[in-house]
Amino acid sequence: MNLRFVAATVVPLLIAAPAFAQDGGSSSSAGAHVAVVAGYESLKASSGGVSESLNGATYGIKLGYDFSVMEHGLLGAEVELTNYTAKFDAGFGDTLKVGRDIYIGGRAKLDVSETFAVYVKAGYTNAELKATSGGLAAKATMDGWRIGAGAELK
Repeated sequence: MNLRFVAATVVPLLIAAPAFAQDGGSSSSAGAHVAVVAGYESLKASSGGVSESLNGATYGIKLGYDFSVMEHGLLGAEVELTNYTAKFDAGFGDTLKVGRDIYIGGRAKLDVSETFAVYVKAGYTNAELKATSGGLAAKATMDGWRIGAGAELK
């Protein structure tokens, strides 16, 4: 994914986003949100008793919308598009690279205090693998499920 494409997509969204005032009754922030995704990814593949790990950086964008369900809790829906730098080079021009990943799911968030919240998330993911060998290239997609947990600090 081209970094200029991501910047050209995200910057107008951030500039055009309206400001939402929050009432004093809840520390939850219901509504739309945009986030930059960055991290480290490790994918382990095994076949016939041989296993390899593909490690690299993860980067992308997440769009979501949270709905207030109680004074200090939210339910939300989110879509994430990420890409990876993970690549395995077997030599002689044979490579395996992790490509884009599309995630669609939901999350439940609970405010522990005015500045700290915890959440759980789950959803469907579709990832792409790219292989090259002897000058030939092939792509394959894999469907799966993602579950996770995290924390937010305001």
